[in-house]
Parts: sequence; structure tokens; C-alpha cells
Amino acid sequence: MHDHPWFTDAKEFDLGSPTILAAASLGCNRVLLVSKDYWSDLERCEWRILTLTEECNHSDAAHPVHLETVPGPTLPDGLLDMTLCRIQDVVVAYGWMRLVEGDYIPVWFMTVYSISTGEWETIPYAEGECPVPRLTPQVCALSDRLVVIGGCGPVSEDREECPTLYFDTWEWSVYSREWTHRGADCPRQLIGGAAGVIGDVIHALADAGGETVQYSNGRYRLETDTWRSWLGVEAGFCLLDVPLHGQHRLIITNILHDDPVIAAQSLKYWIVDAVSLDRVQCQPLFEREEEGAVSYLDYGISDGRAISVMLNPTTLLVVVNEGVVRVALDPFLVSPEFHTSMVGTRL
Repeated sequence: MHDHPWFTDAKEFDLGSPTILAAASLGCNRVLLVSKDYWSDLERCEWRILTLTEECNHSDAAHPVHLETVPGPTLPDGLLDMTLCRIQDVVVAYGWMRLVEGDYIPVWFMTVYSISTGEWETIPYAEGECPVPRLTPQVCALSDRLVVIGGCGPVSEDREECPTLYFDTWEWSVYSREWTHRGADCPRQLIGGAAGVIGDVIHALADAGGETVQYSNGRYRLETDTWRSWLGVEAGFCLLDVPLHGQHRLIITNILHDDPVIAAQSLKYWIVDAVSLDRVQCQPLFEREEEGAVSYLDYGISDGRAISVMLNPTTLLVVVNEGVVRVALDPFLVSPEFHTSMVGTRL
């Protein structure tokens, strides 16, 4: 399958900071970041605003990004996984997993950041009135709502017992600040991976990429990806799902494997039509020789630690561990004229 070009330039910046847990766009080329230093005794966390400067377009730029530390809430001890979701004029921080003596334990962490005032509002846990704390749910922003789908219960270090699986759906309103339990249950198991949003529809790959779960307005729809089998595409785990123009999504997948080198080498980039599920394979972000070394950024992406943030319609940030890659998308890719069927999906 041909590797179609999808970007014109990619620049890597080292932020020189502890592990970045989550990021979200604030508009005007600004991004809210939260990082945590797991190597310190106090597990110090830091909230910062990254601003992309005009110098970022120059290869010899001395200051391509500007970082400003801002006040923010303290993260729970051992917190390993969380997300930041931009909803209208706020950013919702939602965390769900911490490590306790080798076991992965669900935790409740939810707070709301006002972009206009810089103030934080804590959303407390209320049993029966919000999602049960769970590991690796799908968390997305839809219009004026935060949506939480699926996930699982605690996972022990020896993993001898299968965790409890959740199929329920919850929505949190930015207006009422209240949760609503939607009656519909997810038709497939969704644990981990990335989901994308096109318009007011959530798209999440299930069954190792063979099916797509679509959610909108309290209802689910299940789509079978016939293109994948027809084209002989090996099923993969969705690591990043980035909405582009119209109904197109940039999806990065890999094959889950115990060997991190094999997992990183299996990375594939796709442009997928969210309606027809037509797809075209794209060039990798980091070119490498067939027997060459794997980039540490590829390791970060394949390990599920990458975060994607669209700064504007043609600029994508990929945050991996301590680094940031600024990707200039091909303008044709995000234009109304582009369509996957025009590129061709022949082997």
C-alpha cells in the first residue's frame, strides 16, 4: 500500500520537563500542559501554558516555544493516566488510574479550568450520580458535554483475575455541572486506545480495528470496516485519532506486542473517511531505514503515551513524554477538495 504524504514539515522540540500526562488547546496557538515528575519523592506536578512562537517555522530558531507556569491543582499520588478535554471556554481535567504497590487502581480526579479567568473548579465524586471510577475509559468532548464510555475495574500486578468490564455511558454538562447516565450501553468492549470526534459523533475502533463504534446523542451505531479486510490491512490498536477537515481522520495504529521494538516498528498512519471507512495509508512521521534504529518518539507513540493537539486547521502538535513535534499538515489534506477515494486504496 502506498505511503501518501500528509504533512509538509515536522519539527521536534525538547521541553526539558518531566513526563507530560495530558494537553489541550486553549486557542491562539496556546496549549495547556500538565506534567509530573515520577522520579522525585514528592511526585511534583506542574501546570504550564505552551505558546508556539513565530520562530518555530525557522530551523535555527532559538526560542520556538514559550512556556509559562500557571497555578493548578495537585494530582493524586501515583496518578498515571488522565486527559484534558476542551469544552467551549473551559478545559476539563479527568484522571482515572494510579499505581499502588504494583496494582492499577481506579481513582476519581476531575477539575475544570476556566480559560478566561485561569481559575479552577473541583468536581467531587458523588456515588450513584457520576461514573464509577474506572481504568482506561473513552473520554471525549461532544459540543457542551464530556462523555465517558466503558473502561474496566482494578487490575492486579499478577493479572490472574479478569477485571470488571464497564459498558455504561455518562455525560457531564458544562452548563449544569451535572452528570447524566445515558440508557444505552456500548455494544462493544472499549478499554484503552484512542477515539476521535467528527462533528457530534464519537468514533472508536473496536475488535482490533475490525469494527467502529459510533456514539451520538445517547445512541450507538456499529460499523464493520469492510475496507480493512478487502485491502488486506492487518488489524491494529488505535493509538491516536485526529479529526481533520470534513469527515476525515488521521489514525495511527500498531500491533500490540510484548516486544516494544516490534510494537514500534508496526506503527502505521492512515487517513480514514469517517462515513465510508475508506482509507489510505500515509507516510510515517519519522522515516527510518528498514533495519535502522527506532526513534524514541516512535516508542512513545507505540506505547500509547502520545497526545495530539490541533492548534489550528493546518498545525498539529504531537506530545510524547518530554518532547513536542510540531507538524505542518499538507493544506490539500485539510481542504474540501481532498478525499481518500481520489488518492486510491490499491495495493
